[in-house]
Amino acid sequence: MKKHSVLIVDDEAENLNLLANILSADYFVHRARNGATALALLRDQNFHMILTDQRMPGLSGVELLEKARDLRPDCVRILVTAYPDVQNAIEAINRGQVRRYIPKPFDPAELRTILLQEFEHLELILANRRLNEKLGRLIDDLFKANRKLQELNLMKDQFLANCSHELKTPLVSGMGYLDLILSGGMGKLDARQEKGLKIAHRNLERLLGLIENLLALAKARYRPEELRVAAFDLRPLVDECVDSLLTRARPRKKSIRVQVRWPRSEFRVEGDEQRIHSVFTNVLANSEKFTPERTNIEVRVSTAKGKCSVTVTDNGTGPDRSQREIQLFKTTSDPRTAGLGIGLMLARQILQAHGGDIALERGRSGGAVVRFDLPLAKE
Repeated sequence: MKKHSVLIVDDEAENLNLLANILSADYFVHRARNGATALALLRDQNFHMILTDQRMPGLSGVELLEKARDLRPDCVRILVTAYPDVQNAIEAINRGQVRRYIPKPFDPAELRTILLQEFEHLELILANRRLNEKLGRLIDDLFKANRKLQELNLMKDQFLANCSHELKTPLVSGMGYLDLILSGGMGKLDARQEKGLKIAHRNLERLLGLIENLLALAKARYRPEELRVAAFDLRPLVDECVDSLLTRARPRKKSIRVQVRWPRSEFRVEGDEQRIHSVFTNVLANSEKFTPERTNIEVRVSTAKGKCSVTVTDNGTGPDRSQREIQLFKTTSDPRTAGLGIGLMLARQILQAHGGDIALERGRSGGAVVRFDLPLAKE
């Protein structure tokens, strides 16, 4: 089946007829007796190849191929001549950028082979160009989709921040009234009323903590603040976070136990103390949340490779085996491990700002294992 069109140019009719007879069975062949006619045909329609004689009245073959290159850059250009000349070959290559230089007389079988090879090369070039154009369009679409996702992500974070702020205002007001009632400011309470109001107050405290974490996470994502880096002793910070956890959890879990293992040597870390405090608070709260009544949490602090390494383990349900990545709003098949993932995601944001990260995995005997590093202070 014919696929390609060939324009042959020669001032001698016999040569035109010979080339046409050789090529007509495989290609759409068009003829021109001179360069001017050939250029008119090239302007009017596209050709895949032009074969031209060198010596013709008017435009020479090299001059014709030079103009053909400007009109049809993809057209394969071949010079055919009965007068082999090195200078002609150099001019044809430099000016006409020809693919082949064929001397006369030529062998018909060899000519067919040459054309077949040139068209195969042309198809490869065109296919490569189509792929590049398609790849370019796909890359453009990918960049557009990425920009759209970034815009949507920003809108989501802004929505979370605005929504959390609106939720926080009435919540704080409600907790204030509960504090007033529990303090006896609105009359005396019996034991049952006091117990119920304390449970409500604890749950509102948990909800307030969740909302504050949402606000902090949204703020860190779309309006990050500069870190206030300084060297400080990590022990008092961890002790404070543990004491706060025990104070919050003991009304619900009488047998909660948190053990902290420190290295013998004294050491200080370097970072934003307030934000690292938030990391420990959220990691410990996450461990307590998914543990039973008899809660056992261990915090192990060590130094290795110039960093402070922290490992927090618990005896809770632990993550699914398949859940290795910390994700916001991550759902699991086990309702006991279901959560929004806000605390650990906020911890990750803070640690990444310090040049680190956090890892979550399931312990060998169950429970969760959380690992993260902090930079040690320079001596």
